[in-house]
Amino acid sequence: MKKIFNFLKAIIIGSLAGFALVMIGCLLFTDISPMQFLNSLANKGFMPVIANCLLSFAALFIAFVLQIIVHEGGHLVGGLLTGYRFVSFRIFTLTLLRRDGRFIVRRFNIPGTGGQCIMLPPDGDAADVPFVIYNAAGVAANILLTIVTATLFFIYIDDSGIFFFLLTLFTAIAGLWTALLNGIPLKINGMCNDAGNIRLMYREPEARRHFILQLRLHALCQNGMRPKDFPQSWFEGLSHDSGYGLMNAVTDMLAIASEIDKGDYSRARDMLLAIRNRRPTLPDMYDKEIDCEIAFTSLMLGLNDEADRLLTDSLRAYIRHTSSYSSSKPRLLCAVALCLEHDRQKAETILQNLKNNRDRYIMLGEVEADICTMRRMLDTANSAIQQHA
Repeated sequence: MKKIFNFLKAIIIGSLAGFALVMIGCLLFTDISPMQFLNSLANKGFMPVIANCLLSFAALFIAFVLQIIVHEGGHLVGGLLTGYRFVSFRIFTLTLLRRDGRFIVRRFNIPGTGGQCIMLPPDGDAADVPFVIYNAAGVAANILLTIVTATLFFIYIDDSGIFFFLLTLFTAIAGLWTALLNGIPLKINGMCNDAGNIRLMYREPEARRHFILQLRLHALCQNGMRPKDFPQSWFEGLSHDSGYGLMNAVTDMLAIASEIDKGDYSRARDMLLAIRNRRPTLPDMYDKEIDCEIAFTSLMLGLNDEADRLLTDSLRAYIRHTSSYSSSKPRLLCAVALCLEHDRQKAETILQNLKNNRDRYIMLGEVEADICTMRRMLDTANSAIQQHA
């Protein structure tokens, strides 16, 4: 029911936004007055007006999706031009990735983002790896499409049909909005946009090392490398002296994943608490990821009360929502079943489900690590039962 309500709300808001933009377009680019515009709608009757509103919504939706695809496509082209290699390309939750020499589609999501293009940087020291074109090409692609659609709009404004009129108008507006949103250095909910990343990496060369390291580790993990096998030398010498933010936290979470894969839960928990003690401004998703891993490591160390306190209804809802594309969530649910619910059969079912669906996940190395961690949990539980017997 909630999903239906949200869908209807989106249609209503989108239709109203489309209606408003159409009215603005008519006023700016035609000789129609506001009263003439409203009178023409009134004379058409109720159903044609509703149809036009829905048509406006459809055109607005297509325009924004098109600009998202073009934006991420710009990153792809910019990366390829500067020596990067393809890793994955995501629009909303649909992700295209290359595995074993062939392209496949999987589902993945990062709340607050419409898409993402991940590429493997060229070899060499992070200080020498180009980063400006890769980050800026998305905005450049939006501007280019905006210029093209605005030109088509003005050329065919008198001869085009209503849908072409709406689509070109909305695509130009969506492109301008997307270009401004990503081309002006901003930090939204603790996350830098493209221009913000460029400025950060220009000001702080250390941030460039974090950025390149994360791209390389993402590519390795997607292709099957477990976190415990990450080259530890890559993490050495990374400084947080210039301030601690999302860029630093993501690197630390990768290092924490390595410690969890090794079974060093005490060190992993200390590293997680260190992030919390720095009190960085992070997107809500990363705050929840940190809470999930603190809860997991607490369970592994016998701190069940601490884990139970962290596992609020909100966090449990987040775990359920992300468990289909983040294998660390089934790992946490397995620990909850064993340590809090004392339900070994449920824990074994969670493990078996993850094993059966391992190919659906993007990060193959992470999935293998989580499966091994869950087996280790169950083996430890078995040993404890046998000793007690």
